[in-house]
Amino acid sequence: MSQRDIRAILFDKDGTLIDFDATWKPVYWETARALTRGDETMARRLLEAGGWDLETDIIRPRSPLRQGSNAEIAALWEKEIELGGPANGVAFQVDVLFRNGALKHVHPTSRDLPGLFARYKRRGLRIGVASMDGEDAVRAMLDRLDVGVFVDFVAGYDSGHGVKPEPGMARAFARRCNISPHQLAVVGDSVHDMAMGRAAEAGLVIGFTGGGGVRALLAPAADHIIERLEDLEGFIGATG
Repeated sequence: MSQRDIRAILFDKDGTLIDFDATWKPVYWETARALTRGDETMARRLLEAGGWDLETDIIRPRSPLRQGSNAEIAALWEKEIELGGPANGVAFQVDVLFRNGALKHVHPTSRDLPGLFARYKRRGLRIGVASMDGEDAVRAMLDRLDVGVFVDFVAGYDSGHGVKPEPGMARAFARRCNISPHQLAVVGDSVHDMAMGRAAEAGLVIGFTGGGGVRALLAPAADHIIERLEDLEGFIGATG
């Protein structure tokens, strides 16, 4: 597959379009404190259960907080504490708190994400975003980043295409674009993103380290590793 045959790019959101630690660490703290009604000990317990080593201040790469869906994180935390009732359960609270918190604390990985996306569109490339966040939250974030107008496809954990590392999100994007998965590039910061791309038989699978990704974990499954989103422009050809 020639790089000039790539006709669409599917981006991960957290850790790819936005810096993971800068955006999500404050959100996770605020959410844990809200869920536990300010109980600092219990809040720390939730964060540690999710994979945040508070002693080293590292959220482990393969942990639920790093690559799990909102539903998976909520289910994990629900086991730790008893909160709310049927109409106000943990999953609902997590969705709302994560969405509002991320919009408040967002740190994009590119200084000019709208300009980057506009250049891709001018070159005839279709753009999609696949996330383990909820679809509504993803769309709100894309609007917050001023790139929603450039995005042709959005998939969250609740969009009906399955979750990463399954191939459903990538295959659904290819169908939306009426292209073969081989004409699709997948860009992400986690091993789940790489596995999704491989399972979908994407033409290019690209690991991104500029928002929290770890090169050593991404490299075995990636065709390329990049540190800046702008680096994509050098090797994905115009398609017309």
